[in-house]
Amino acid sequence: MVTSIIRNVIRFRAIVLILVAAGIIFSLYAIQIAPLDAIPDISDPQIVVYVKWPRSPQLLETEVTAPLIQALVGSPDVQSVRGASHMGYSFIYVILSDPDRRGAVQEQVLQRIGAIRPQLPPDAIVTLGPNASSMGWIYQYALVDREKGHDLRDLRLMNESRIKPVLETIPGVAEVASVGGLEKQYQLKLFPPLLERNGITLRQVTDALRLVFEETGGRTLEVTNRDYQLRGVINNTDINKLESLVVGRTREGQAVRIRDIGYIQVGYDQRRVIADLDGEGEVTGGIVIMEQAQNVLAVTRLLDEKLAGIRASLPQGVDIVPAYDRSTWI
Repeated sequence: MVTSIIRNVIRFRAIVLILVAAGIIFSLYAIQIAPLDAIPDISDPQIVVYVKWPRSPQLLETEVTAPLIQALVGSPDVQSVRGASHMGYSFIYVILSDPDRRGAVQEQVLQRIGAIRPQLPPDAIVTLGPNASSMGWIYQYALVDREKGHDLRDLRLMNESRIKPVLETIPGVAEVASVGGLEKQYQLKLFPPLLERNGITLRQVTDALRLVFEETGGRTLEVTNRDYQLRGVINNTDINKLESLVVGRTREGQAVRIRDIGYIQVGYDQRRVIADLDGEGEVTGGIVIMEQAQNVLAVTRLLDEKLAGIRASLPQGVDIVPAYDRSTWI
């Protein structure tokens, strides 16, 4: 048997060489398109529903998580539904029975959520998570200011506005999550004794502030064959003007402004963790999450190309430093 095979290989050497060359070419092509990865993704195909509601886990489970699970159970192509409630947020995992039916199941999930939305608390935020698994963390970078000319708030804003939107346009990238830095906020500080003295409730203050950030439309005027749209806009970026906002009136009829019951300041969101690079201090960065069944090498190659272009547009002294690259493991 072996002798016959060797004799035929020698006899039809041209055909054998052609088959070997075709096999090599096909192998090189398969390497380029195959979803290569250093870590096998054994997670279930799933759709994640994220709920944000600043309440206790017990109340969140009763009012939001449990009704959503009941609405999603029994959907076609859904194997099971799991939920976990935490302080202020919860996750609902819709496990798929067929990964190829993700698009159809996602539409069904959105329809079920839309049908039950009037029964949920109005201030609860319900969104769908990215098309990724727990093994989607393939790349991480840090934004470093070597000349110390920008603080953590500037670096965070730079990452959110100039780096993250560009990276999320790359095919195969499900999400870019920002880490570290300070998220800028305009914070209103109120003094309860002043609220009580002026007879102002907290709802009056929140309603007045909500109206500030809304634009009021008016009629259209025609002047010299041109149409002009009237609209009412408040410059909400000037803190001093915002503090002059009237939120109500005292029992004597006098106007009560924000500066009479508190003040507005520029701050940052509450932080639970920090990001540090090589023990040299805090930095801002991002974590790139890849979609399921994608090629890590191909996605990482596109990431490097995009980051090279972004570096050229950053301010002097600011650099993007790769901190983790899973493609090097392959």
